[in-house]
Amino acid sequence: MALPSDDLDDVEEVLKRLESECFSLDEASQAAQQSAHRAVLNSAAADSALALMEQRLAEVREESRRAREQVAGLSKSQLNEVKAIRTNPPLSVRRSLEALWLILQARQWAVGGAA
Repeated sequence: MALPSDDLDDVEEVLKRLESECFSLDEASQAAQQSAHRAVLNSAAADSALALMEQRLAEVREESRRAREQVAGLSKSQLNEVKAIRTNPPLSVRRSLEALWLILQARQWAVGGAA
């Protein structure tokens, strides 16, 4: 029993539409696979960066612990000396800091206003 030509045309049209949809789905699948691959690469890079940051954080914590131990080893007179230098530094240090401040602020006094 043969199908009428209208039915054959309909079947061919459905087949063409299905082939087109399959092609579109294949393209979408390939794009999704590429996107997933990029995500995996980005995830690996992020994991690597996180590991480096955690390592650096551990190093900083260790340095901080050593610094606290050194500060804890200072005597009261040594701490008082450090405090005194902070508020009243030796004359040579004070003059050096003042000269540096003047150099850094020189633009304010440049001819023609602020540069």
